[in-house]
Amino acid sequence: MITILNSFFSAATAIIDERGGVVVNYIGDALIAAFNAPLPAEDHPARAVAAARDLLALVSLREFEGHALRLRIGVATGQVAAGTVGGEERHTYTLYGDTVNLAQRLEELNKEFSTDCLISGSTFNAARESCVDAVAMGSVQVRGRQTAVEVFALRR
Repeated sequence: MITILNSFFSAATAIIDERGGVVVNYIGDALIAAFNAPLPAEDHPARAVAAARDLLALVSLREFEGHALRLRIGVATGQVAAGTVGGEERHTYTLYGDTVNLAQRLEELNKEFSTDCLISGSTFNAARESCVDAVAMGSVQVRGRQTAVEVFALRR
């Protein structure tokens, strides 16, 4: 399992780097990436959408250590708190905030919608030219939020 994950994470990290993002953390079989922190990028929503498409293409075209993988991706755009946190001996760069939580909830919602990538309405609106083929999934009540969120599915 570790060999498969390392193979995939190497390829995924290269894609995220190429699109101007930063892999913030690997958590189990998931990764968290940012496209406007620590370095600002005006077109960060479009970069995130492009990276999501590239990641989906990657797993559709390639096996990792002989295994086909399926991804679930959530993309959200908004305010985050980003910085280095930790104790005296160990520090980690990380992201916090509602936008981070929303991206995670969208990733989880892919199971319910039988989709591979869901993006928030804020991402759709900020990256419209990159989302012309996105399918509106409607307003969805997302766990941990008081108001519904507009959700769109990206096609492969």
